[in-house]
Amino acid sequence: MDTFVKALSWVNLRYLLEGFGITIEVSIWAIIISFLAGSLLGVARYINVKYFSAIVGFVIDIIRNLPLLLILFFVYFGLPGIGIRVAVVPAAIIALSIFESAMLAEIIRSGISAVPKGQMEAARSNGLTYVQAWCKSLCPKRFVR
Repeated sequence: MDTFVKALSWVNLRYLLEGFGITIEVSIWAIIISFLAGSLLGVARYINVKYFSAIVGFVIDIIRNLPLLLILFFVYFGLPGIGIRVAVVPAAIIALSIFESAMLAEIIRSGISAVPKGQMEAARSNGLTYVQAWCKSLCPKRFVR
């Protein structure tokens, strides 16, 4: 017990707090990037362009089935083998963004697919454009004016 108390010195706590700050920074960047990329990939997979949607779906399925640790190792240790050097923090941001983009893309695609076909037809028959119908049918009522 005595060694645990000694480990909680101010020097060690400073390193822990610095690590916590880096963790927050990596998390915020990864969330922002993966949300943007995941939204685009989810919509791209949903719209059913003949070959493009199939390729995007194939890549998303492969990334979703890979362990995150494997993606982290590939970005940090594998990319220098082909001449791309990445520092530690950007490598973590890139790997987390890739992994979470695939997860979010599938969540967004399934969420869009869950909207009943009749709801979209009703919005279109009321004179809304396709984009307006998407916004009105996908957004909760508290966000729509």
